[in-house]
Amino acid sequence: MIQLSLRRLLQRAPAFPFQNVIVTDVNGNAPSNELRAAALRHVKKKGGSYIEIPHDPQPVNEFFNPSLFPMMYPTLFPYGIGGFEDKRRSTPLSLEKHVKHLFNLADRRFQEHYSFLFSVFNIIQRRKVLLHSSLKVKHSNFDSVAAKFASVSPEAV
Repeated sequence: MIQLSLRRLLQRAPAFPFQNVIVTDVNGNAPSNELRAAALRHVKKKGGSYIEIPHDPQPVNEFFNPSLFPMMYPTLFPYGIGGFEDKRRSTPLSLEKHVKHLFNLADRRFQEHYSFLFSVFNIIQRRKVLLHSSLKVKHSNFDSVAAKFASVSPEAV
């Protein structure tokens, strides 16, 4: 018996077109059971299938969240562990050093993944921008600007 690599198997697999049926709640206020019911009606009516992608109306915090990348890339972190900036790690490891380590592994799955590189470097780039952002205010306007910033509620941000 000849063993094929996963890549070859995927290349030889027949292509099945997906139907462009999307059940979504753009306003984020429909109960999940209504969305499931709509998907099941589609399956029953058309005889097709669906993929449920869990979501939450609140965006996930990307800062110091060790489960962010295991949630985004379950195929790269199959046991849900190994995420970045995990405080439980015995030796602290920065995001940049951890990424460099993953890209230097003999296992090339991180290097060859179609979007992992872009996602991780986007986060690094945005963090650097936030770190080096500043606001210049004339001394004469400082009190007024500071009062306006202080009046902004956390909900508005």
